[in-house]
Amino acid sequence: MSNSLAGKESRIRARGERQGKGSLSLRLVLWIGGSVMLVLVASSIFILTQVFALERDNARRYLEKTATNHAYEIRTDLEGAMVASRLVARSMVSFSGLTGNTRRNIADNFLQEILRANPGYYGVWVCYEPDLFDGLDATYRGTTGNDATGRFVPYWYRKYGTDSSVRHASLLSETVIASEDVTLERTILSDYATPGKGDYYLYTKSTGKEQIVEPFVSRADASGLIITSIVTPIKNSYGRVMGAVGVDIRLDTISEKLVNVPLYRSGSLELVSTAGTIAGSPDIAAIGKPSAVFSGDAGSAYLERLVAGETVVISERGSGGKGSMTHAMIPVFVGNALDPWIIDAKVPEREMLEASVYFILRVIAVFAVGALVIIVLVTVLARSLVKPIRIASAALEGIAEGEGDLTMRIAVSGNDEIGKLSGDFNKFIAKLEEIISNIRAAMDRLGAVGQGLSANMQQTSSVVFEINASIESVKQQVTNQAAGVTETSSTIKEIAGSIDRLGDTIAAQGGNIAESSASVEEMVANVESVTKTLEKNGSQFTLLKESSDKGYSRITDVIDRMRMIEKQSESLSEANAIISAIASQTNLLAMNAAIEAAHAGESGKGFAVVSDEIRKLAENAARQSKAISTDLRELKQAIGQVAHSSTEAGAAFGSVRDSITAVIEQQNQILYAMEEQSTGNERVLESLARMREQSVTVTASAHEISGGSRAILDEMNELVEITQRIKDSMDEMGSGTEEINKAITDVVSLSQENSEGIGSVSSEIARFTVSSRTQSGA
Repeated sequence: MSNSLAGKESRIRARGERQGKGSLSLRLVLWIGGSVMLVLVASSIFILTQVFALERDNARRYLEKTATNHAYEIRTDLEGAMVASRLVARSMVSFSGLTGNTRRNIADNFLQEILRANPGYYGVWVCYEPDLFDGLDATYRGTTGNDATGRFVPYWYRKYGTDSSVRHASLLSETVIASEDVTLERTILSDYATPGKGDYYLYTKSTGKEQIVEPFVSRADASGLIITSIVTPIKNSYGRVMGAVGVDIRLDTISEKLVNVPLYRSGSLELVSTAGTIAGSPDIAAIGKPSAVFSGDAGSAYLERLVAGETVVISERGSGGKGSMTHAMIPVFVGNALDPWIIDAKVPEREMLEASVYFILRVIAVFAVGALVIIVLVTVLARSLVKPIRIASAALEGIAEGEGDLTMRIAVSGNDEIGKLSGDFNKFIAKLEEIISNIRAAMDRLGAVGQGLSANMQQTSSVVFEINASIESVKQQVTNQAAGVTETSSTIKEIAGSIDRLGDTIAAQGGNIAESSASVEEMVANVESVTKTLEKNGSQFTLLKESSDKGYSRITDVIDRMRMIEKQSESLSEANAIISAIASQTNLLAMNAAIEAAHAGESGKGFAVVSDEIRKLAENAARQSKAISTDLRELKQAIGQVAHSSTEAGAAFGSVRDSITAVIEQQNQILYAMEEQSTGNERVLESLARMREQSVTVTASAHEISGGSRAILDEMNELVEITQRIKDSMDEMGSGTEEINKAITDVVSLSQENSEGIGSVSSEIARFTVSSRTQSGA
């Protein structure tokens, strides 16, 4: 027996292997491998985009930080030049106290010393309006060191030796300037009155604002250096523009600060003017040329944002096949100049993302190897899972196509789901074998039962015919009874409907009374709430009137005090006039002392110094006196305006106090009216309560009558239903007996067919092969 079972199992396994590659393993490989590949691809795309975005964001922050740091450094240098320019402007104003013949020499020597003391500056210049420096323009007209107008327009600059002035290619090659190769030279300004060429002076003269001049080629000599000028207006004590001072800076020296800034491999920093001209760059040849970033409409938009103080970070596609460039632009505001210069940190975007690209390539390689390994593992797993299923399929195919050999079994290996499937398959075949054996025995018994059933049906048919005749007689009597009960039920239903309509009418009347009572109660509550609110408002209006009275008394006190201050300010003006007279007298005494010291010669020099200091003190006191006089006049006007406003405020407080009194009277009238309304509402509520009690009594009586009529109607309906059910039951019994007759006839014929079917099923079951043990058990 065991040898035959082993042989059957080997035949089943061989049949499963001959089936070839099934579609299930292929689908497993495709679905699982495809899902894993899809997850890997989606994950890689997500990681790549996140890495790119993070790297780009970090690079932009680095560019912005680098540009910000160097913008601060450049602004510090330019601010230093602006401070020097302001110092020269103030010094020029202080020279107005010198005598006319010596003023130009002293101012000229002062400019030379300023340039000598600041080796980082290329030049210093001053340009005065006609006759506003010393009033001697006509005397110096056409003389050496002056132009045809005679205006004070000196320009001191540094002249470099021929060996050290050549810087063309790049600042990356160090060039050292020896101190002996540099000399200080003096010339005069040119084209300062010509629009366009003279905008370096005309703009400051017309606006009175500081400015940073657009890069230009030096006109002092033929060196070809590109420079810029920090210009500050010269103003007198009244704010009038008398001229301008400029400090010139070589832009190649600014570029030296931008050379060794590490921005990836080929990134760089540039200093760009407000007009979009390159003012500083590691490439000296680019200085003075337009910046490509600020050309076109996009450049104008960038400049507008930078002028507004924003930091601009953009990615720009390069021209001529070049890759994209990322720019971080920082505005550099210097002094009171309205328009900033810009630090532009730029770097090719491919350099920013190189690290990300290398990382991404490694990730792709790892993902590709992982995907290949997963596909191999899924293929092996799919084959191992599908192999036992193929063997089970071959066994079932043998059962389906053969003569139904139910003695075949599948070898069970392992405790996994596939092993459990094989065990369950064997249990199913064993159970099926048992069922087929039981069916065989049952079919034999059914054959004998079918023959006995056919004989019994013949006797049953005659008895059913007698029962059918008795049912017809009872059904006629029940029909007559049903007609009388139905007529009585309709009469009682009409009486109950009339009672219900009466009850509904009474209930509706009670509901209307309840709604009216609720509305009146709500109105009474609202009236009480309004009354309470009016009482609270009355106390608040009383407090408001007291506060307005206090405010009126205080504003009256303020008006009196302002008038007192106005009178006292007049005495301050008189005291300031006395101080001004004392300063004028002191100045006159100082001048006389200086004249006497000059007459005294060498012995009077010390006294001359003292008299000069006294004169300066007197001039300072006079200027302060003028300022104080102006402040006192403005103070007096402000006090007068405040006094006038206080008077108007007092009148306004009086009007407010009168209005509050009128409102309090109206409040009291409304409160009295609401109290009368509350009394009337209470009377209405009492009447509605009595009506509601009467309505409840009537409604209760109507409900009792309606309940009695409904009880009678329910009993009649139940009687009608019982009668109808009896009639229906008799009808069903009549039709049932007819059906029984037909069924008996059909059963007789079916018994014959059943016998034939049992024989057919027995022949089919006989095709299955079962073990002898099962047959004997059955």
